[in-house]
Amino acid sequence: MLALAAGWPLAVTQSALLWFMVFSENAHAFNCRSETLSLGRLPIAGNPLLLGAVLVTQAVQFIAAYTPWLGGIIGALPMRLEHWLLLALFPALVIPVMEVYKKVSSGKNSSRGLRS
Repeated sequence: MLALAAGWPLAVTQSALLWFMVFSENAHAFNCRSETLSLGRLPIAGNPLLLGAVLVTQAVQFIAAYTPWLGGIIGALPMRLEHWLLLALFPALVIPVMEVYKKVSSGKNSSRGLRS
C-alpha cells in the first residue's frame, strides 16, 4: 500500500512484496536456529543445509527476476537500487524483534527456575 502511494507501479510493488517475503523468511530462518541464543552467538555456517537453502533460494529468485521469461512465471521483476535498499532494511527488522523476544523469554524461564 505504501509503495503504491509512493508512486511505485503495481507490477513493481507486487515483485517487491515477493522479494520482501523471501528476504523476511530467510532472515527469520537464521534467527530461529535457537530459541535462547542470540543470533550473534551462533556461527553463520553452523547449519550448512540452511545456509545452502537460503543461498539457493536467493539465487533462483535473483536469476528469475533478471531473466524475463522466468520472471514472468513467478512474478518477479528486476528492482532499482532504492527498492533493493528498502527491501534489505525492512526484513532485517525481524532480527532485533526476535532478539528482544529471546531476551524476554529467557528471563521468564530463568525466573521460573527453568534452564534455557
